[in-house]
Amino acid sequence: MKLAWILWLSQFLPQPAADSLCLSTTVYLEARNQSLQGQHAVAEVALRRKDSGLWGDSMCAVVTARKQFAPTLVSPDTRLRNLDAWHRSVAVALDAERNWALPAGQRKEIVPG
Repeated sequence: MKLAWILWLSQFLPQPAADSLCLSTTVYLEARNQSLQGQHAVAEVALRRKDSGLWGDSMCAVVTARKQFAPTLVSPDTRLRNLDAWHRSVAVALDAERNWALPAGQRKEIVPG
C-alpha cells in the first residue's frame, strides 16, 4: 500500500473509519519498530492533539498537519510493506481510540499531561 493511496482513501471513508485509518497509518510510520507501549504513546499524542483542536477537528487533519507526524514528513510514495506491523498498528490504533473514548479519569494514559 502506498501512503498517498491510504490518505486519498481516508477522504472518502465515513467517520470514524477515516480517523482510525489515519491513526493506524501514523502509528505504523512513527512506531512500527517500537514496543507496544511506544506505539500506544504515539497514538495517545495524536489523540491528545485532536482533543486540543489546535491541529484540526479530525484525526486525519491532525496527523496531516504540516510537519507534525510522519504522514507529512515521508514521501507520499512510501509503501507500507510490513503486514505484521500494519496489523499491529491497526490493533493499537483501535485500542487507543477505545481507551480515549473513556472518561478522562478512567483512561490508561502513557504520556503524562
